[in-house]
Amino acid sequence: MKKLPMTKLQNGSVPRQNSRAGITLIEILISTTIMAMCMAIVATSFTQVSKAQRSATRQQKALHQGEFVMELIGEALRSSAFLGNATEKFGFRLEDEEDKYAADSISFVTSSSAFIHPGSPLKHGLHRLQISIHEDEQALAAYAYPHLIDDSEENKDWEPDDPWVVSRRVKGLNVRPYSFAEEAFEDEWETENTIPQFVEVTLFIEVPPKDPDDKPEVLELLRIIELPVGYFAREQARVTQGDADNAQQEQEDIAAQQQQQQGGAGTSGAVAVPSQGGAPGGGRSSSGGSGNISTPGGGR
Repeated sequence: MKKLPMTKLQNGSVPRQNSRAGITLIEILISTTIMAMCMAIVATSFTQVSKAQRSATRQQKALHQGEFVMELIGEALRSSAFLGNATEKFGFRLEDEEDKYAADSISFVTSSSAFIHPGSPLKHGLHRLQISIHEDEQALAAYAYPHLIDDSEENKDWEPDDPWVVSRRVKGLNVRPYSFAEEAFEDEWETENTIPQFVEVTLFIEVPPKDPDDKPEVLELLRIIELPVGYFAREQARVTQGDADNAQQEQEDIAAQQQQQQGGAGTSGAVAVPSQGGAPGGGRSSSGGSGNISTPGGGR
């Protein structure tokens, strides 16, 4: 084998070959530290993303249940019934109460089958539906009963069926009818012989935490629902109130005319003497002093 000639430097020495091979321990430590930091960042990001995804999944399930309950409430309210000849039987009733959350109770007559058991005889007719937060279950519940029943406390001769617990995640209910007089949604509804045209409904939904010891997250679901028959109820109330005002005005006008006539008679000094045996106006009148005295007709 032919050997290659070695290159010599000018001073005749042969250059040494580089004996440095691989990396040092410091470089290994630096590389390991950087890799560990990158993996820690990736692991933390993955954990946070997974936790947020699980929380979003729980919120989505709770919100889906709240949307279902809200759709049932909206369907029942939009199917409200109102008859003008029996307003006290078809009125909208609201009890404003507070607990851990708002715990209102609403009652109205509807033809909707929402919140009605499949085998109930009230499914295909008018019935009064009551929606509230059940005290024992601490959940949204509803029950229905015939709308013509006298359900007053002093004449309560019926026993309602067991309420249907619709959702155990809905822990609060806030209902505010719209007042055209105040031009705002109010917490009270004192006119029980009519129904509102617009209702604001808010559901308070608890999202179960991952750890039972943690405090549950609360979601608020708000909807504004229009009751189509509410317009006619408001117009009828306006017409009824107008008729009452007109009747009152007529009575005031009649009373004013009577007072005016009595005042005019007192000013002229005329005194009417009852007729005995003769027709009114058939007698003679004699003047004396400043007043006129009418004597009975037919006398001498």
